[in-house]
Amino acid sequence: MKVRRIVVGPLLTNCYIVWEEGEAVVVDPGDEESNIRSVLEKEGLAVRRIVVTHGHFDHVYAADPLSKAVGAQASCHRLEAEGSKPLWYLQNYYYDENRPFPRLNADLDEGAHIEFGGTSLRVLHTPGHTGGSICLVSGEFILTGDTLFRGSVGRTDFGGNWEALQSTLKRLSSLDGDLVVLPGHGEESTMEHEVRTNRFLLDLH
Repeated sequence: MKVRRIVVGPLLTNCYIVWEEGEAVVVDPGDEESNIRSVLEKEGLAVRRIVVTHGHFDHVYAADPLSKAVGAQASCHRLEAEGSKPLWYLQNYYYDENRPFPRLNADLDEGAHIEFGGTSLRVLHTPGHTGGSICLVSGEFILTGDTLFRGSVGRTDFGGNWEALQSTLKRLSSLDGDLVVLPGHGEESTMEHEVRTNRFLLDLH
């Protein structure tokens, strides 16, 4: 399984293209739809699904135009399709164009598998940063959105809940330490490194 990170938008969001055997999943298309499509075309990839880890504007701003361009649906957790709408106004601080909240299929719940190229990513419902935040797990890595960063965690004052995030972090800390952490902002890490050094995980014990 191959992964390409594209840093997009004013908040430097990590958009990921994950692929196998010419079929791809695009995770968190926060902006710069043309740059994302350029990578897809260069690699000769057919997009099977667009996934958003949560509905904040910096992770979904390009979801609608990308969906139309590549002919793939954009999906999220069932709690997220409506849950982030009240915060959509935040786009106005960064963009002149006032786009409507994207059309998201609320079909990704705990344990769902996103299949492509003979492989899949498993969905974990990981509330805290938002009520419908999800992580995506393979045998090699975990895409954590804004739930877990290298050395930090996602804020909870934009539609989140600190107690829920603590429960989520406890769950993530029990995962295989060799998993590479691919966060929604910043550089990658590993679960083992975060369990040993991230003060938010250390505070759980």
